[in-house]
Amino acid sequence: MRIIRKLHVICLFVFMALVNGCNTKYNDPVLDNFKRTQKLKHFPSRIESDSIGAIIDLLIMDSVLVTNNMYEEFVYRLYNINTRQPIINCVKKGRGPFEVLQPNLLNRDSNTIFSTFDVNSRSLIFYTISDLINGILGSIKVVRLDYNIFRAIPINDSLVLCTGAFENGEFILINMNSKNIISTLNYPKSKEFESISDFTRGFVLQGELALRPNNVEFVKVAGSAGIIEIGKIVNGKMKRVISEEYYYPTFKLNGKFPVYAKETKFAFHSLIATEDHFYVIYSGNSIADKGKEFTSGEHILIYDWELNPIIHCKLDRELKRMSINIERNIAYGYSINSISGEPEIVCYELPNL
Repeated sequence: MRIIRKLHVICLFVFMALVNGCNTKYNDPVLDNFKRTQKLKHFPSRIESDSIGAIIDLLIMDSVLVTNNMYEEFVYRLYNINTRQPIINCVKKGRGPFEVLQPNLLNRDSNTIFSTFDVNSRSLIFYTISDLINGILGSIKVVRLDYNIFRAIPINDSLVLCTGAFENGEFILINMNSKNIISTLNYPKSKEFESISDFTRGFVLQGELALRPNNVEFVKVAGSAGIIEIGKIVNGKMKRVISEEYYYPTFKLNGKFPVYAKETKFAFHSLIATEDHFYVIYSGNSIADKGKEFTSGEHILIYDWELNPIIHCKLDRELKRMSINIERNIAYGYSINSISGEPEIVCYELPNL
């Protein structure tokens, strides 16, 4: 009897491990590539909801959480993630000195500096965290880049990698000093886009960029299409390494601009790169399914730099944006509480890789 009980306990343990770690079929071209799925339960960040507001993006900088609140009087809000208290609201929205009108997503350029591309002024703007905390705005560095840029990632002190609605190519590499394009990389060939210009394709496939810490490889994910691309920069030249096309959006053209069908699934956002992996939120929702919340996603996907799917993290909340504290292996997510309707920042402990 003891042997039978032991066998029963062992079988139950193995069964539970398989249930928690095996792949669940979603009938989804992205999710069904993952052999390992792990369910994650959130824990509160303890940041008071009445201080959060409507967040466009968030970024972890050591012990500081930066949020982009573009629609408020002050664009950036800084929190101490150890005390969970707001530090300062800074940088006014506007066209005046040291102001910003339409900041894009946030780049972590170092432990102390972050940047964003202001679409309105067509400028890449660099901020030093300690100066913002101390109310010093004079150190803000502004580099005007007169191109139709959606996303700009600094490579080093002189080069910046960009995607946007360009007349030729998907990626451009710009010298920030001369403002000249030194390299371009065309879109991969695709029958779905043979009849549209690169300018239009830039809108259709706009998404996010992230740079591997070695400053060589980069990854791009599309928002309205299930497409992931990995490239590299060698001696000032760009090269595509891998391109995976899971699905394409359905749209009609209004002049040069795409109008998406309500059934089109939103794909990826909140892209974060480390030396060994990159992390991204996957939505898989459409306007027809979720209405205005269609970009929110309950899936954190982890890939290696050969685009191998490593882990699918199934969340208990849908996140609108995410940042990751790499040192602590904790994801901070911006979400709307389904019961109270209030904005909240929640945390997830990510699996060890």
